[in-house]
Amino acid sequence: MSPRRRILVLGAGRYYVPVLRQLRAAGFTVLAVDRDPDAPGKAEVEEFAPIDFSDTPALLEWARERELDGVLPVNDFGTRSAARLAEALGLPGIRPAAAQAANDKGEMRDLWAAAGLAQPDYRVVHDLAGARAAARELGFPCVFKPTDCGGGGRGISVVRAEGDVEWSYAWAEPYLTNRRLVVEDYLEGIEMTVESVSLGPGDVRILAMSDKVKDLEARTRVATSLEFPSQRPPAVLAEVESLVQDAVAAIGVEIGMAHTEVIVTAAGPRLVELGARGGGGHVFHTLIEQACGLAAPAFTAALLCGGRPELPPLQRRGACYRFFQQTPGVVRAVRGVAEARALPGVLDLEVVVRPGDRVEALENSLKRVGWIATGGEDFAAAVAAADAAERRVEIELE
Repeated sequence: MSPRRRILVLGAGRYYVPVLRQLRAAGFTVLAVDRDPDAPGKAEVEEFAPIDFSDTPALLEWARERELDGVLPVNDFGTRSAARLAEALGLPGIRPAAAQAANDKGEMRDLWAAAGLAQPDYRVVHDLAGARAAARELGFPCVFKPTDCGGGGRGISVVRAEGDVEWSYAWAEPYLTNRRLVVEDYLEGIEMTVESVSLGPGDVRILAMSDKVKDLEARTRVATSLEFPSQRPPAVLAEVESLVQDAVAAIGVEIGMAHTEVIVTAAGPRLVELGARGGGGHVFHTLIEQACGLAAPAFTAALLCGGRPELPPLQRRGACYRFFQQTPGVVRAVRGVAEARALPGVLDLEVVVRPGDRVEALENSLKRVGWIATGGEDFAAAVAAADAAERRVEIELE
């Protein structure tokens, strides 16, 4: 019998508990690090260390003594550390330069521009004056994005007119860790998410594609639902698939997962951004498997441990990731959660606020008050299950 492969997961927060459980069920020896010494995933692994995985020297010192077979990042913050660790330990992984480009939207856009890939016109600036000049040059509306914010929509906003520039810059400024801001054209169209896995250089496989629903009236445009499979026409999906494969290759994600966002405009699909990891929240550990049949955490871990797992025939099933609508206020009561969880098609459902908690405006994905993950044999069934569950839950505000 071959020895159990030892995989280190960078992160043990509540979103990653299902990843840790799935890896153990698949036969891996699972280790994890998280800066929170009481991270929920601590109880799910064979060995845990309270290390901030952005502290690469400390992480490397700890990892050198563990005889690891692979390193798995589960969010943007972990991808650079995973790349550096893999390089230092001689393990499979993307190069540090690729991880850097996947985290810096300015470098990302530069690589895509060099490859001639379709994306919005953009400028990278360093201060308010530069942002104002770039916005005037590109025209309104436009979008402000910190180049390196860690994902989740942090600091991103739509700038509708020149009078919004100062507000949008101030909104982005807390996340300008490298003093770089992307100012780019605003694109009208349907936004999509695309999950892919790279089996080697130039071998990018598309796993699942969703349509993203957003509140188009909000400045921050945080997604309220992801719906699989995408309902775009077959010719459009083929164009998106080809564009994403080229985009992943241009960044240098030669092994493992990538999560790419695309807007389908009247002129064709345009690249929004990419993460060198699976989709956030429930996408990586629940929705990919529901949508296409691939258990993404175990498959990715096998790749990153040096294996050559065979990609199974992919299915095309319905999945929905719905986020509760929210209005600012103080929670008085939460009702119907148990009943909603018991409905057919509900894979997971949680409301994270309790009576007395204050609900804030949906500034970024970290502010969400709860979620519903559903599945069905097709798009309509999954969306109907999410609708039914959402109707059962009441978050009463004072």
